[in-house]
Parts: sequence; C-alpha cells; structure tokens
Amino acid sequence: MRASYILFSFLSLFIFGMIDNARGPIYPKVIEAFGVSNSLSSWIFTLTSIVSFLITLGSPWWLKKFGAVKASKYAILLHGLALTLMGITSISGDSFSLFLLASAILGTAMGIQSVTLNLIVARVSNPLNGRKLFSGLHAMYGAASFCAPLIMGLVFRYELSWEYSLIFLALIPAAHLLYFKDLEPLGIAQKSEVDTPVSPGTILKLGIIFSFFIATEILISSRLVVYLYKVESMKLDLASMLLTGFFILLLGGRLIFSFYNPSMKTIYLLRMGVGATLGFYILGLTVSPYFFPLTGFSISYFFPYGMDYIKNKYTQAESIMPKVMMFVGAMIAGMHAIFGVLSELYGLYGAMWVGVVLSSIVFLLLLTLRPAK
Repeated sequence: MRASYILFSFLSLFIFGMIDNARGPIYPKVIEAFGVSNSLSSWIFTLTSIVSFLITLGSPWWLKKFGAVKASKYAILLHGLALTLMGITSISGDSFSLFLLASAILGTAMGIQSVTLNLIVARVSNPLNGRKLFSGLHAMYGAASFCAPLIMGLVFRYELSWEYSLIFLALIPAAHLLYFKDLEPLGIAQKSEVDTPVSPGTILKLGIIFSFFIATEILISSRLVVYLYKVESMKLDLASMLLTGFFILLLGGRLIFSFYNPSMKTIYLLRMGVGATLGFYILGLTVSPYFFPLTGFSISYFFPYGMDYIKNKYTQAESIMPKVMMFVGAMIAGMHAIFGVLSELYGLYGAMWVGVVLSSIVFLLLLTLRPAK
C-alpha cells in the first residue's frame, strides 16, 4: 500500500519536472507564434511563479478540505488542462491572453504539488528510509530536467509540431491520473509520543533556511551561463557544459542518497552541504569558475534531507511543511526580479555575490538548530 503512494509521488514530480522544463525550449517559439515582445512573453514564467506562490499561501485551507492525495490528483488534471490549452492557443496564435491563462493554471498545479508530494512522502516514510525516499522523490525532478529539453530538442530537430507536442504531452498526466484513480486518501497522521511545540520564530527560521538556499540553487542554474559568458568571457558552448556538469552532479547526488543513507545526523549533513556550497561558490567567483559545478553535489541532498529533518524533528511537520513552502514560493517568485535589480546596481559579478550572502545566512541559522531525536 505504501509503495503505491511512493510511486504516485515519484511519477507526479517527474511529470511536474517534465512540464516545467519543457517551457524553456519552446519559449522562442511562443514569441514567434504570438508576435509578442520579450518583456510581455516573460509573463508566461512570472505569472506561473506568482500563482504558485499564492496557492501555497492557501494551502492550510485546501489541504484541510481535500487532503494531500486528492489535491495532488486535481493538480495532475490541471497539468493536462494547461498543456492542452497552451497547445490549442499556440496553433491559432491569436490569443496570448489564453496562453497566459494556461500559465496561471499551470502555476496552480505546481503550487499544489510543491506542498502535497512532500507531505505524502513524509506520511508514508519512517526514520530509517525517510532520507532515501525524499532524495529519490527530488531525483525525479532532476531526471525530468534532462529528459524535457532532450525531447523538445528532438521535436525541433525533426521539425515536428511543437504545438501538437504540448497536446500530446498532456496525455501523460491523463494516463497517470487514470492509473492512480483508485488511490485512497491518507488517514489522519498519528501523533508522536513527545510533543514538540513550534514557535512562529522557528517557522520563520526554517522558511528562511529553505528559501534562501533554494534561491542560491536557482541563481546558479539560471544565471551561471550568462555570468560565464559576459564576465569570464567564456564561450557559450563551454559555459553550457559547466552548467550541464552542475545538473549532472545535482541529479547524481540525489540518486546516490536515494540508495546510500549516511550514519551521520541529518542536521550535521545539512551544515556540511551548505558549508561546502559556500566554499565552492566563493572559489568559483574568486579562483576559477570550474568550481561552480561542484555546488551541484553539495546542494543535491539539502532539500530532501531538510524535509526529512522537519518530519523527524517536529510532531507538527505536516503543518510546518506547507508554511515553509510559502517562503520558498515567495523567494522563487521574487528571486529573478531581485537579481535583475542587483545586476543593474552592481553588475553581474557583484550580483552573483548574493549567493554567498544567502548561503552564509543559511549556514549561521543551521548552527542554531538542534539534531532531530
């Protein structure tokens, strides 16, 4: 029974990642299809992020009403609807507003699943397999980040219709939903023997830790190539190879920790990961950019191990996780804008140092957390 929930969560996040990472390759085609400007077309990403954040804000209400499993099923349905609407409107090319509506629907689905999938794994895992399962869950997104660009690349290479490809892609969430249609809602979580009260300050601290470190990951994944090209005067193909190395180590780390469970306490592993990321990041800025890809491995296990830490440390984990994801959603929605402002004020090199600041704050806050029992 538990295996069904694990498989459901893993495949759901893989589909999530496929859809999320397919948008980048089709972005130039969207601009051509609708004849819109770069600034206007960028709203297909911005609107998705904003809606996703707003959905996480409402998670206490909709989780109580639907539960994690049922809400996840609704999200899968919305994924298929968004892809179908994107494909249909792109074929006609006469209603960019409908494409934006599809982006908002996509944001709704992503906001729901960013909360529910972690909750499902938290519910069915135990202290012995929790770190492996969370690592495996988030490895699915990493695998999808490789598959989506490859698939869309084949679509473009063989001059297939990218619009109909989106509609065809909608069949995947439809099949997923059909296969798991009989998956029952999870029961009420059992309370732990020792109740651990959680103050608003602790939730704020956890929210900052997760959102700031994920912002560092986003900063590397989205800005490394342009930084290497413009600041380090590196050729685009080599810069892209370094970014690929980052993603390979990111995925590789999560796959490794899906099978290998270190004996060290989780909080110490989190501190080591953040400390190593901080070191590699500074070396990348000051010594050689070839240190940047190494951050992929040190970042890889942070989020899954962090979720496992919350699950085992706090009896109110199922109410804490959605609140933490609110902070993450807000940071994702605002990170690109913040970096843009910093780039204007201090240049690309100066703006990249924000990753050092964010990681340093995370490391210091981690020092204040005690190990889970």
